[in-house]
Amino acid sequence: MTTKHTEGPWGQSSTMSSDFQGIRYITDQGGNRIAKVLYVDKKDQDELLANARLFAAAPKLLEACEDALLNLSGDFTKARLTTEELKQKLMFLISNTKWGS
Repeated sequence: MTTKHTEGPWGQSSTMSSDFQGIRYITDQGGNRIAKVLYVDKKDQDELLANARLFAAAPKLLEACEDALLNLSGDFTKARLTTEELKQKLMFLISNTKWGS
């Protein structure tokens, strides 16, 4: 399947702004910046980091959704994962996206 978004996996990096607020960058496989998560008034650094984790996880979450759809279709000849493998993948991605690795 062809996509229009930057191919994953994505990562993240950080830096400090001139006002000492953290800035998180979402990066592609080569480390090139593709998005920036900025500090916004009334948001704390933990929320900024959580938002960056969610953005960075997007390609893997999309892939897991596609895997789930294949499994739910009932045609297991097209499924890339067993139901148990899919369950483990989803639990891992959700946990890492919510709490970090």
